[in-house]
Amino acid sequence: MTKPICRWAAGCDRPAASRTLCKRHYARARHNGTLDDYTIERFCEECRRPLPADARTTRRFCSRLCMMAVFRRGNRERLRIAALERRRATAEERQRQREEAKARAARTCEECSQPLPADARWNRRFCSQKCVNVRSLRTKPEQRIQSNHRRRVRMRSGLAFKVTPRDWERLVDRYRGCCAYCGKSGPMTRDHIIPISRGGSHSIGNILPACWSCNNGKRAKLLMEWRMRRAKRRSTI
Repeated sequence: MTKPICRWAAGCDRPAASRTLCKRHYARARHNGTLDDYTIERFCEECRRPLPADARTTRRFCSRLCMMAVFRRGNRERLRIAALERRRATAEERQRQREEAKARAARTCEECSQPLPADARWNRRFCSQKCVNVRSLRTKPEQRIQSNHRRRVRMRSGLAFKVTPRDWERLVDRYRGCCAYCGKSGPMTRDHIIPISRGGSHSIGNILPACWSCNNGKRAKLLMEWRMRRAKRRSTI
């Protein structure tokens, strides 16, 4: 669409901006009071309603609704293809999510073949720390033997007291069969509050019942060190 030329009486070749006048002659006509002489009644190209008298010369529609109606009518096929593409992309994304959910649900532990949780990490291989230890014991027996040997040496050289099964049962009953750290019920393991490698004693006063995950996560850390590290890791997720 070519821009209209200014309709100034003395002649002008500049493009019109408003009321068929360029900006310079529009200001001059407004100053002289002859602006109404250059007013031409124009109508909306869609609904044929009259446009405002001070509308720009390039204005074609009275409202945005009329402009969008002409746009949709002229681009109906393109909009239909775009809508089909969006629906196809949405369907492909949903299909991909369903396949990923099925793949996560079908994953099993590499040691005991038990199904892994659906919300497990993508690189998780075992269902519990027990399976990790079993695999490590089978694939790296020398490393496990040396670790157990060092532990026995530390227990013999330090303070070691006899922990009877009765003492252990009473300690577990005191915590109602739940983990002393996370409160999860199930099979309990003996966790040393002060690790033996850090100078702790093997006595009932230095032992707490803990689940597999808490005991393995704490390892040779003090209780405060382990809690601070776990809180920092959760804050960065």
